[in-house]
Amino acid sequence: MPAGPDRFWRKAVALDAVRGARPIAVALNVVREALRSRALHVLTGVGVLLMFLMLVTGGGSVRDPAGNDLLADASGAMRVGFAMAGFIGAVVTVVLSMNTVPREFERGTAELLLVRPAPRWQIGAGFVLGNVLSGWLFLLVLAVPLFPALTVRGGWDLVPALPLALAGLLLNIAAVAALTTLLSLWLPGPAAGFLGLLAYGLGAFGPELSALVSLSDAWWPPLARAALTALPPTGAVTASVLQVFVPGGAVDPRPLLGGLLYLWAAGGLTAAAFGWREAGRRAVVSYLGAGLLLAAALAAAPDPLDWTGEDAALLRAALHRAAEAAGRFEGWDPARTPVLLTKGPVNYLVNFPAEAGAPPGRPVADGSLRVIRLDEPEIPVVANGIWKVGDRPVAVVAGRRQFDRAVGALEAGAGLLEGGEAGLLRRLLRAGAEARVTDEQYLGAVVHELFHAYQMPVAERWVSGWGDAHDPTRLWHELYREAENNRLQRREAERLLAAAQAAVRAEDESHVRAEAAAFLAVRDARATYWRDRLGAEAANPLLEVEQFYEWLEGLARYVQAHAEEGGADALLAELAKLVDEAGAPRARVYILGAAQALALDRLSPGWQGRAMQGVSLEALLREAVAGTGAPEDPAAAGFAGGSPEP
Repeated sequence: MPAGPDRFWRKAVALDAVRGARPIAVALNVVREALRSRALHVLTGVGVLLMFLMLVTGGGSVRDPAGNDLLADASGAMRVGFAMAGFIGAVVTVVLSMNTVPREFERGTAELLLVRPAPRWQIGAGFVLGNVLSGWLFLLVLAVPLFPALTVRGGWDLVPALPLALAGLLLNIAAVAALTTLLSLWLPGPAAGFLGLLAYGLGAFGPELSALVSLSDAWWPPLARAALTALPPTGAVTASVLQVFVPGGAVDPRPLLGGLLYLWAAGGLTAAAFGWREAGRRAVVSYLGAGLLLAAALAAAPDPLDWTGEDAALLRAALHRAAEAAGRFEGWDPARTPVLLTKGPVNYLVNFPAEAGAPPGRPVADGSLRVIRLDEPEIPVVANGIWKVGDRPVAVVAGRRQFDRAVGALEAGAGLLEGGEAGLLRRLLRAGAEARVTDEQYLGAVVHELFHAYQMPVAERWVSGWGDAHDPTRLWHELYREAENNRLQRREAERLLAAAQAAVRAEDESHVRAEAAAFLAVRDARATYWRDRLGAEAANPLLEVEQFYEWLEGLARYVQAHAEEGGADALLAELAKLVDEAGAPRARVYILGAAQALALDRLSPGWQGRAMQGVSLEALLREAVAGTGAPEDPAAAGFAGGSPEP
C-alpha cells in the first residue's frame, strides 16, 4: 500500500472493525461527524446570511466592470447567487474533507461501523462519498436564500432552470471533495485544504489561464497546460450551467462530462490508494468501463469550437445590418472587412483577401463567406476588438455562444478587471441586468467592431504623435473618478440628452442648437476645471485623448444604434441613465460621443465625411452651433479639431 494511507491503518484503533465497514456505512458516519461540527455550522450560517443580505436586500451593491447592477433582475441575481453558493460551499467542503480521513482513523470512530468484511478500497470510496454527501448537504442549505430572492425579484419563471444549475454546483463540490480527500492521504490537513481550495479557485479561471499560457512561445507552455488538466473544471462547469438563466442560452454538455470524468479519476485514485490490490476483477472492470463510457461521451459531444450554421447566419445578418448603416460613411464596405471570429483556442478568419496572405489554416465550406479555421489562434481568448493580421485591420468578434458564456461568467463574478475582455464585451452589449444578451444586441456588437476596422487607419494617424502625456488610464482611473468632474459630466449628459432627443424627434433646429450650445458651455467649464487642477500643459493632452475616444467609441456606438432595431431609443436611455449617475468611467465616452453624433445629424447633415478626416465630434458640433461650417482646408482642423488651448 502507498505510504500515505498506510500510516492511518497503523494508527487505527480496532483495524479489524474498520475493515468490516461497508462504503455506505463509512459515508454515513462521515456525514454524521460533519453535522456535529459547530465550526461548519457557523461558516454555513454566515454564508447564508451574506447571501440573503446581498440577494434579497442588496440591489445595486454588486456591479460589473462597466458599472451595471448585476442584481437588478432575477436572472442576474441567480447567476450571482449560484456563484456565491458555489464558492462558500467549496470552502465548507474543503474544511470538512481535509481532516476526515485522519480524524476517522486516529479517533477510532470507524470501528462502530462494523457490518461485514469489506476490502480496504471500499473504505476509501466511503470516505470520498461521505465528504461529497456532506458538501452537498451544506450547499443545499446555502441555496435556501435563492428562493426568497426569486420572490422579491419576480423570477419564479426561472424555477425550472434551478435543478440543472444546482446540479452543476453539486458536481463542482463533488470534484473538490474528492481532490481534497486524496490530498489529505499524504499531506497535513491544512496543506491539503489550502491546495484543494487553490485548485478550486484556479479551476474557476481555467479557460482564462489556458488562454494566457497560449500567449507565450517559450518552452514551458506545454508543461503549464498539462498542469492545468489537474485542476477541476469548476469554471467551465459553472459557466455552462448558468446558461439556463440566459434566454436562448445553450448548456454545453462537455464541461459537465469533463467534471464527471475528473470526479471519476480523483475518487478512483483515493480508493486505489487504500488498497487497489484487494479490488476484485469485477470492480476493476466496472470502474474502467464507467471511465471509458464517460470518455466516449465526452469525445462524441458536439464541439462548441466548430464553425456552425448559427455563426454563419449571424455574421451574414450583421454584414447586412452594417451595409445599411454604411451609406452614412463614404468608402465603408462592410462586406470587404475581414472578421476574426474567436472561440478561445480556435479562431476563424472570414473574408480575408486572398492576395493578403492569410495565416496557415484550412478552409471551411460556407457558401458566400470565405472562412478559414486557423491552425494557431491569433487571439487565444474570447474577445471583441480590432486586430491586425499582416497589415490588414480585422474586426474581432466572439462566437455567439462564447459571447454568452463570457458575459455569464462576468455576471457570476468571474469576469476580468475593468478593461479586460469581459468588461469590453459587457460594455458593447450595453446590457444592464435588466437587459438580456439577445441576437439583436450581438448583431449590434459585431457591427460596432466592423466600423472600428473602418476607423483604424484614421485612428492610427491620430495617435501617432502621442507621448506619455496622452495617458488614457489617467482619465478612467483619476479624472473620471473625481466628484467635480462627474458632476459636470452629468450636466453635459443632461444637455446632450435634450439635444439628441430633439434631433431624433426632428424638432426645430434652433432647439437642438440651443441645447448643443449649453452642452458645449458645460464642457468648457469642465475643461477649465482640468486646466486649473493640472495646468494647461498636462490637461490639454488629456482633453485630446477624451475627444479621440469619443470619436472612436462614440462613432462606433452611433453606427451600432443605427444597425439595431430600436437602437436610437436604447442610446437615449443610456444617456438618461448617465444623467442620474456617473456610471463606469470608460463607458461614458461611448454614450457622450454617440449623442453628439445624433445632434450633428440634425445640425450638420453630411458631417460624417469630415469626421472620417480625423475631426473630433466636439469640433464639428462647435462649428454647427456657431454656423461657421467647414474650413476650406479640412486638415487645418487637425486630428482633434484644433488645439485644445484655452
